[in-house]
Amino acid sequence: MVPLLLLLSSLHSVELCSRTPSVPMPNPATCSASCPNALLPVPGTFLLDTPSTTPGGCSVRTLLCTNGPITGGNPRITYNGGPGFVSAPSSVTLTVTCNAAGTAWTYMGIAITSVSCP
Repeated sequence: MVPLLLLLSSLHSVELCSRTPSVPMPNPATCSASCPNALLPVPGTFLLDTPSTTPGGCSVRTLLCTNGPITGGNPRITYNGGPGFVSAPSSVTLTVTCNAAGTAWTYMGIAITSVSCP
């Protein structure tokens, strides 16, 4: 009888609890709309340096290279002095995004400080 009484008394306390509404957590900022272009100087060998803003408010720059290496082959954009690069047939683009702090242009999470289009 005592266990049944304890069970009933615990059920009563459950009924007194009320749900609190959930509070949505804000997503952390992953980019910014305010990176100075001077953080990533782009040499004149690039065909295009297009600044834009994504629907989420991120500042981006799209760099276009159509020059192939001196030895022939596909155009390539080398960043941070190499060995990192992107390459594609006939033309290649590199899209960099302003980081959340507004202090660097990034590609795949890596701060890009220099680019070249041979």
